Amino acid sequence: MDPNNSSIQNTLEQNTANMIFYEDSFAKT
Repeated sequence: MDPNNSSIQNTLEQNTANMIFYEDSFAKT
């Protein structure tokens, strides 16, 4: 497996989690 690709995948997953968390917090406000 390409370490670079894995790193990008992790970043995307982290980004998605952050977006969900942000929208969830925003909706509660």
